[in-house]
Amino acid sequence: YSMPVQDYIGEARLNSAFQKFMENAAFREKPPFATSNEWYGYIKEVVPDSLKYLAEDGFEKITLYENRVKKAEFKETGKDRYQVKLTVETKKIYYDGLGKETGQGKKADLIEIGIFGPDGKNKHGMTKKTPLYIKKHWLKPGEHILEFEVKGRPVKAGIDPYNKLIDRVPDDNLIPVTAL
Repeated sequence: YSMPVQDYIGEARLNSAFQKFMENAAFREKPPFATSNEWYGYIKEVVPDSLKYLAEDGFEKITLYENRVKKAEFKETGKDRYQVKLTVETKKIYYDGLGKETGQGKKADLIEIGIFGPDGKNKHGMTKKTPLYIKKHWLKPGEHILEFEVKGRPVKAGIDPYNKLIDRVPDDNLIPVTAL
């Protein structure tokens, strides 16, 4: 789960936590020896208060998301400019160790929204997404209608399009955009 934490707080902050942990825990010859709880304590120190929930959801709780795009539409507004309207839904569910639901998130989560042009190829010939817009937004649980203006014809759009959050059904996070 460290990949979303790295993406949200930045690689430099996360690396500083790892460095501090290594300096304090490496080569201990006597107990107490390093534990994952000690390691996690260093991570918590560098996470801003606004994102503490992300570390707790990823390391202390069993948390799954049900994010999805219900509709994605666009209309041309000018030369190579497009208005994109997305209807997205977000839900966060907590579980116990036996897989029983214990509750749902009620506060806003910082979730990435992405709008993409036609896929491109990298230097190795592999398919890669071409982002026209990619930004994190604070979204409360439920349905949201979001509007954006982008440069370039949109082809796909989604919520958490790179699947950084653990989603029960990740395939509905990114869908084709249709013309109005």
